[in-house]
Amino acid sequence: EKEKQKEKEKKDKQRKEATEKWKQHLNGGEQVVHYGLIEKKRGMSTKKRMLILTDSPRLIYTDPKKDTIMGTIPCEAKDMSLEIKNPKEFIINTPNRKWLLTAIESSSSEWESKLKEVINL
Repeated sequence: EKEKQKEKEKKDKQRKEATEKWKQHLNGGEQVVHYGLIEKKRGMSTKKRMLILTDSPRLIYTDPKKDTIMGTIPCEAKDMSLEIKNPKEFIINTPNRKWLLTAIESSSSEWESKLKEVINL
């Protein structure tokens, strides 16, 4: 039980630090739930991006070198689906686009559980 409490405190601290780090990209009161480096594939190009999941819910991806927002992924549960391809690759399907993403720092299942926490997928 004590271990669980320590783990929760650690996660809360990480969340606060991440929210502070990316606050210029967040709306008022919005908190960071999960983040990590990913590769975003589109056609023949692959781009490294920082993917940030917020509690509003919103997915923002930034250029990690310039720290500028490159885009957002719509997070409406009724219009969105998630597909796990393998331990690193996952696909987010929205009505207008399919997002093929590869987790660099974490796993596709970690992204899946965090997305399900915030969005009713």
